[in-house]
This record gives sequence, C-alpha cells and structure tokens, in this order.
Amino acid sequence: MKYKVDLNNAQTKLLKEIVENYVKSGNYSNTQSIYDIKKKLGLSFQQIDQEIENLVKIEKILDEITIDGVKYYSITDTGLELYIKELASPTKELDRKIKDIIFKKIISKSIKDKKITIKDVYSDEYEPLTVHESVNTLFKEGFIRYEGDYIEPTERGYKNYIECFTETREPSVRQKMLLKGIIEILNDSIDDKPLGSKTLLELLGTEVSGATMRYDLAALEESGYLEKIQTSSGRLPSKEGYLYYYKNLMEHNISSNDEFLVIDEIFETSEIKKDAISKALNYISKITDSALIYFENKRKNEIEKFILEKLENGSYSLIALYSNGTVNSKLINFKNLEEKMVLLSLLSDIGNKYTDKGVYHIESYSKNVLKEKIYSYFKALEEADDRYLVSGILNVFGKSKFMKDKKVNDVYEFINDRKQVREKLEDLSGLIFGDDLDNTLSGSTLIVVPILDQYDNKEIGKLSLICPEKIKFKAKFILDYLAILIAKREV
Repeated sequence: MKYKVDLNNAQTKLLKEIVENYVKSGNYSNTQSIYDIKKKLGLSFQQIDQEIENLVKIEKILDEITIDGVKYYSITDTGLELYIKELASPTKELDRKIKDIIFKKIISKSIKDKKITIKDVYSDEYEPLTVHESVNTLFKEGFIRYEGDYIEPTERGYKNYIECFTETREPSVRQKMLLKGIIEILNDSIDDKPLGSKTLLELLGTEVSGATMRYDLAALEESGYLEKIQTSSGRLPSKEGYLYYYKNLMEHNISSNDEFLVIDEIFETSEIKKDAISKALNYISKITDSALIYFENKRKNEIEKFILEKLENGSYSLIALYSNGTVNSKLINFKNLEEKMVLLSLLSDIGNKYTDKGVYHIESYSKNVLKEKIYSYFKALEEADDRYLVSGILNVFGKSKFMKDKKVNDVYEFINDRKQVREKLEDLSGLIFGDDLDNTLSGSTLIVVPILDQYDNKEIGKLSLICPEKIKFKAKFILDYLAILIAKREV
C-alpha cells in the first residue's frame, strides 16, 4: 500500500480504542464516549480534541460523521488497515472458510471490473473488520497486492485460485482464443520473445481488463499450456500448448489454396508419379524453409507375384509385381537347366503360376542350393522399389539456432538413415517435438502426416516436415493435400 503514516502515542491509543469499541458494540464512538475513558487513555480533554482533529484532517485515519447534531467518528479504510497491521492484538487464525470466500470474491470482481477497492468486497455476512483482516492476510500470503487504494490479485493468487477452486484443466473459450492468439503472434514474429499481459492487450486488441488477462494467463500456465520464463515477466507456449493448438485451434488459412493449385499443376504435368512427388517436395520445402521426408511403408508395398520370362538371348528376367501396382525386374543367367528348374520349383511352392512349361519338383536339398540366391533376388527387388525421398535438407543446415552445438554430419546421417527414420516415425503422426524423437533433432519440430490408401484407407506411407526453428503450422494442410494426391494410383 502506498499510504504510510507514523502515529504518536496518543493517536495510537485513540485509534485502537475507537476500532475496538466498534468491533465490540457495533457503534461508532463520539466525543463524549471518548471523554468517558480519558483516564484509561491517560489523555486530557484538550489532547483528545487535538489528536482526533489530526486523525481526521491530517492523517485521514478517521471520518467525522454528524448524526442528530452529534459528532461520531468512524474508521477509514486506511485506518482500519493500519490497525490490523500494527495495532491488533494477536488472535486465533482467521477462519479459513471466510478468507476463502473473500478471496474468491476478490478474484471474481477483479476479472469483471478493471479496479476494485476493499469496499467492493464488503458483505452483509461479515463485519468490515473481518473483511479487512481477510484482505490483510491475503496480502501477507502474497495472494493480492495494493495499487494505491485499489487491490488486485497477484500471479500467485491467480494460480492458487485456479489450483484450489477450479475443477477442470480444459481452457475456457476465452482462454482458447488467448492461447491461439499467443501462438499465432509468435509464429509471425521474428523472435520468440515471451509475451506479458500488457503486450497481449495491445497486440490482440481485446476488450478484457488487465486483471482478466492476467487471470487467463495464470489459468493457461496452471493447465500446462503456457510456461513462465524465469528471466522475463512474460510467458511462452509449452509443448502441451502447441499440441493443443495443433489438434484443436489451428484453422485452415485460405491462402493455402494457392499452394494447392501449384501442387495440382506439378502432378498434372508430370508423366511419372515419383517425379511429381519429388517436385512437390522441393516446392513445399522452399515455401516452408524446412526439410521434407517422404517414404512408403515397406509392409504396405510387398511383392505379390513373380513371373519368370525367357528373353531372346536365352537369359531370363525375374519380374516382381508389387501390391501398389508397380513392377520391377532382375536379369538372371542360369548356369544350367537344373538351376532354372530349382527356381521354378521354389516359385511354384509359394503359390505363383507361370506360363513357362516344365516346372519340376526335385529333391529338397537341391532346392536349398539356390534358396539363398533366390531370396537375395527378392531382397534386391524390394530395395529397388523402396521409395524414400528427402528434400530441402540445406534448409535445416542453414539455421544457426538449430545447428548450434550440433554436428552437420549427425543431422545429415539421421535424415538419410531410411531404416532409423522409418522405425521412429512408423507409429507417429501429428506434431512431434524433435527432442522426443532423437537427440540429433533437439530444438526442431516435425509435422508427420500419414498417406492413406484411397480405397481401403490403410496407411501406405508418410510425409514429414522437419522445422528447424519455428513450427510451420500452415504446412500441415499442404501436406494433407499432397498425401491425398500421392495416395492415388496414377498421376
């Protein structure tokens, strides 16, 4: 409280007597009632008159009220506050229930009104002195603060209220819009400077009061959606806050439609699907300043059938038909007829049918002679169709903030390690934080979008955007659109 006063001994005695008389009897003191106890006070009539005048006119501790021609003296808020802090005798701890009621009233009124005084939380249920004692206790506990004659909750007070008196962590509609505004402001800014209530009131142009803004910020922090930065009075979104925005608050920006048209043109003008995908990845990596990874799931692109075809030069072509409709082949030169028969027999055993005549069943030990060799053909064919594309990797290396304390080679090796990336992203989708995925990507974020088959809706691959610094939320909708085009079986 800004008001400060030093009372002399006589003034202290008078103040204490007037307050305690009111608390005991509920009546205001008048000059005569004070005269009656002048011996107890050890003051003369002249001293009493002089000091009361000082308390009323100079110190503003008492108010003078005239009723039916008689002067009475009531205690001002300043006087009552001074009494509670300095003069009241030690009493038993204030009833917790009463203090909680007063505290909730302060919170409620501060959210609705811009400024409140102690009188604004007066209640017919409790004496003013009880209210003042409650407010003073809350002040000492750090739950409220004084701003001149006004009182307002502190951040600690808001947090305590949210923790003790609210039942759900789900943000209100107003708090959702605040979280959305904070993330979108930061996403459009150059740096990630923490935002405080005053800055947000200016940037968001909202009609709410400063107290309401501080309450909502405290509520979002208590819920885990914002986090306080020790070196600043502002806050930044937490991982949970970003995830909540990604899942519940992010809206499709109509400007993304321009990107859709560019991607459409890429697919319409490309004769080979893989070329179209590669060009689209390059385009998206440029407009998002990020790296992109595309791959098809191995288990969704298995070899369904083999065909052995005899060529004019006498050699054979082993043709593999894949589940996604693609074809690949391997040239084979048999040393003798037996090798050919073994191969045909092996293929026959796994249920394939061939037009080539002369499929013979020979001894099992002979089959095993070429078994490993045949399986090596299978593996080679699978790897030949193992689609894995990376684009925009230089965008990652160009970010000094992300690359600080990192080895370029480590990041490069991770992104190009097909097996590792597949394993780590296999069961993931949505917004992923790099440090939750691999230490190499700490400080980055990934947006992972599944590619679903257009007929059975099963996952056939994934697209992943690696954002080295700021999260490119807009890219999510672009990746969704690209995933739909990739899922089509023709360009």
